[in-house]
Amino acid sequence: MRAGALSLSLALVACVPHLAEDPSVVASERILAVRSEPAEAAPGDIITLTALDADASGVVASPLLGWAACLARLPLSEPGPFARACVLGDPAALDTMTTGPTASVMISTDACRLFGPDPPPAQAGQSSGRAVDPDSTGGYVQPVRIALEDGTVSFAPIRLHCGVAGATREQAAELRRRYVPNTHPALVALTAIHEDGSFQDGVAGVPLHVARGEALTLHARWPDCPMEGVCEGAEQYPRFDRDSLSLVTARESLRISWLTTLGRFAEPRTGRSSSELDTTTEGTWLAPDSPGRGTVWVVLRDDREGVSWTELSVVID
Repeated sequence: MRAGALSLSLALVACVPHLAEDPSVVASERILAVRSEPAEAAPGDIITLTALDADASGVVASPLLGWAACLARLPLSEPGPFARACVLGDPAALDTMTTGPTASVMISTDACRLFGPDPPPAQAGQSSGRAVDPDSTGGYVQPVRIALEDGTVSFAPIRLHCGVAGATREQAAELRRRYVPNTHPALVALTAIHEDGSFQDGVAGVPLHVARGEALTLHARWPDCPMEGVCEGAEQYPRFDRDSLSLVTARESLRISWLTTLGRFAEPRTGRSSSELDTTTEGTWLAPDSPGRGTVWVVLRDDREGVSWTELSVVID
């Protein structure tokens, strides 16, 4: 089984040196990103999942993707982000959704018990286990398994809107009052800067003409988010800090994955940490020395599982 970027690899690695594949180059079919609508959902909510599935020729049209929600908690004895039973496709650990490019599912009413701060259900003949620890943003995710036709498996983490553990009643009430579920980030500008200093706005459907062997700079910008609330940039939000046992205002980090079917990127990922106030980042696309046509994807993610992407056509003259 070959695993995707967010999946667990179950094969033993042979003791033979090998060169790692360039993650910015899309040479065969793989899931580049998965977007959930809404970006954060509570138990009982219905979400729609859309995959960016691509190969060396571009976006795969009408892919037959096998979607299934993972219902198995990660045992303390197992390493990795997801339960082995979900990775192996154990039917008892999965809630099969549908087959196709998108999927709609209702978040399980037990999601915050299985993957969040609520006391988990007791197993037969065993005492109740411990609740899941929050991630660095104070949140929780449920994994969704996505299988390609060739057996390749990837996982998408779905942001759950759960309660909070460890806070006082007053703190929990204030958090509910102030907290706004996550919003997907979005670019407000994408500019292609040529080596000669000329530039062109990156617009979907409008090809970028690039010289052979040119290093093209793609300058990406997202909105500024000066206060808590809905924003398509690095949002500010309240979270419960378990070290200080207090509510703090946090700020998202944003990162971009640069992907291409032609040439390669000098750095496959760039972005800004939560402590950086800049609202821009750049990627350098290295064009091949021969003419051709290809596709570039700019996938923007925040650290609360929000995601969006832009597709550009490139032509090597």
